[in-house]
Amino acid sequence: MEKTISLNVGESKTGKLVATAVSNGLGIIAFLFLFGPLVSSVLSNGTEGLLSMVGLFSGEGVFSVGFLFSFLFLLASIGFGIGGYFKKDLGTVSMILYFLTACFFICVPSFYDYALSLKGLAEGAVVSGYGWALIVVIVLCFIAGFGELIIENKIDPLSISEISEMAVLIGLAVVLDIYVSIDIGPTGGSLNFCIIPLYLIALRSGPAKGFVAGGIVFGFLTCLTDGYGFYFFPFDYLIGWGSIGIIGFFHKWIFDNKGSGYTLTAIIAISLSALLSTLVRMLGSSVSSIIFYGYTFWEAMAYNATYCLPTMVLGIVVVLALYLPLKTVNNMYKVRRN
Repeated sequence: MEKTISLNVGESKTGKLVATAVSNGLGIIAFLFLFGPLVSSVLSNGTEGLLSMVGLFSGEGVFSVGFLFSFLFLLASIGFGIGGYFKKDLGTVSMILYFLTACFFICVPSFYDYALSLKGLAEGAVVSGYGWALIVVIVLCFIAGFGELIIENKIDPLSISEISEMAVLIGLAVVLDIYVSIDIGPTGGSLNFCIIPLYLIALRSGPAKGFVAGGIVFGFLTCLTDGYGFYFFPFDYLIGWGSIGIIGFFHKWIFDNKGSGYTLTAIIAISLSALLSTLVRMLGSSVSSIIFYGYTFWEAMAYNATYCLPTMVLGIVVVLALYLPLKTVNNMYKVRRN
């Protein structure tokens, strides 16, 4: 029997219940901290103060859409995390959302400054920083995300062969990213063949491992080699490449075991999952474009579409071309417990 690597959170339902309660209890505590001082702000008129959630929503008549998304993501993370006790894939969604939430909260001061600028209340003179409560929220969201990851790893542990397979595919993705890509646009983005091995990881191993392989491991490595700076990591890399894990949710429809050939269900599932992951990638990169390059939302989406959509089409075409041998390999060497 092949060895597996997992972190012990208890074999029984009681152990899973305790782990789920601890992980999402941290999420609930993070939510409560939202009512503390989140952002320290100095306006162009010299006004200083610490803003709470109420202040971020209503202070100076500013409505921060970025903070609203952060708030809703945290509530969704807690809800899906609790649901993960009953259905595994909901826990995986919770893990991804906790990481996304932490990334969004990292940018809350920038969201607030941007909202002020749009209202003409501050013309480059506003300075916003992190209040202590916001730092606590970010840390708790990351810890809760890793807690959900530990639970997922216990349910579906990594085998030695799976680690080896993922390492080879991630290595291939890094090589393709460096040597086989076509740069598009002045502020980054490329038609990139690295999407193909990352698709394969998510298809074979599922959404949680696809997110870890794409967003955390590959995202971190390429963030170091791309040279744009680590402050781009949360949205362009963790969210951008981690979004590929979404494809893993469609595993059972793509590998449906209905014959040895192509099926309409599999073709639709591959195309739809790639489209959803690409939309999330575009949203993540668009947040970076808004914060660091001053684009509007629709300008950012249009710019990122110029390379994300062609890369998606490339990935779909190649995966469909490889579908029959991939289906054979997956049936012979299964790596995910459904």
